[in-house]
Amino acid sequence: MSQLHIAAILSTALAALAVAGCTPAASRTDVATAASAPAAPVPGAALADFFRKYDEAQLSLSPQDKAYRGISDDDYGRWNDVGDEAEVARHMLQQASAAALRDSFDPAALSEDEALSVELFLAQAARGDRLFRFRRLGYVFDQMSGAHSRLPAFLININRDVVFRQIYNYPCFPFCSAAKIDTNNTSVKLWGGHSSTTSDGSGT
Repeated sequence: MSQLHIAAILSTALAALAVAGCTPAASRTDVATAASAPAAPVPGAALADFFRKYDEAQLSLSPQDKAYRGISDDDYGRWNDVGDEAEVARHMLQQASAAALRDSFDPAALSEDEALSVELFLAQAARGDRLFRFRRLGYVFDQMSGAHSRLPAFLININRDVVFRQIYNYPCFPFCSAAKIDTNNTSVKLWGGHSSTTSDGSGT
């Protein structure tokens, strides 16, 4: 299943969650039925559930973020997909979630802190949408950041399955290996023909 397909499914699920959690109580016209029906969801609780589901959706698209959180599941040891399709999928998820949040939650019905959380989320999404078309204009690497520094740091500091030879070769990793992201199969390709599709050293 492609990243875009996954993002579309997750976005639809989040939108449904937002709508289900915020059905107005005023829509119940029959008083007797309303009295016997379950209590309407508390907006703050529905908002917290919405943000929790959004966080889970983001993590499902980012194995490395799971590792940073200490989550060990079937994605452990995998690299993030750095291809453009994956970036589009993450953007799609954010924008669809922002639209669902905007349409389904009334800040006036929330506490001050909850309303601020909504405002910040929508501001972040709006900023991300404005900047998205410029996503290919950044530097591949600079003095302090890039694949040449992030990947070795991730292997050493976060991934506990890294093999000894990767740590042992760390001083020459940026120069001997020239960690190069292959956006087609999300592997780390090394000079000399070796490539690894997982961060535990396995691969061909």
